Amino acid sequence: MKTRMKKLSSLVEKIQRKEIPLTQEAVRNEIRDILGVRIVTSFIDDVYMLKEHIEQREDIRMIRVKDYIQDPKMSGYKSLHLIVETQVILSNEIIWVPAEIQIRTSAMDFWASTEHKLNYKYQGETIPEDAQKQLIELAKASSLMDKEMSRLRTKLLAN
Repeated sequence: MKTRMKKLSSLVEKIQRKEIPLTQEAVRNEIRDILGVRIVTSFIDDVYMLKEHIEQREDIRMIRVKDYIQDPKMSGYKSLHLIVETQVILSNEIIWVPAEIQIRTSAMDFWASTEHKLNYKYQGETIPEDAQKQLIELAKASSLMDKEMSRLRTKLLAN
């Protein structure tokens, strides 16, 4: 599990890019990923089991689900993103803070982390088409590995 808070410079850039008014309410309503948690599991089934667990918690409100496992991005990216509000207990009140929870398998995490590092070189530029195609093929191979590991787990648990 990894956690992060969006850097101030990144937050300001996103506010400007989305043309969000500089008010606390506007930022709170429009920027849902100031806080982030990434959970990496071994199996696809575990991703959805964790989603169900999070949905049942009383200290977390589910706002939106983006299922990039069932519907991957064009790049091949896969992950389950939960946009939530989580309870923060202060000395005199309880507030609800928006956050994003990403849940993915270790294969999905390896692909996403590596793809991010490769894309960093081309920030602001178009990645060569042959490299984009290769990344998509590698995402498919990663997905196949996830499915085969799940099949193997099911087989071993049945014995």
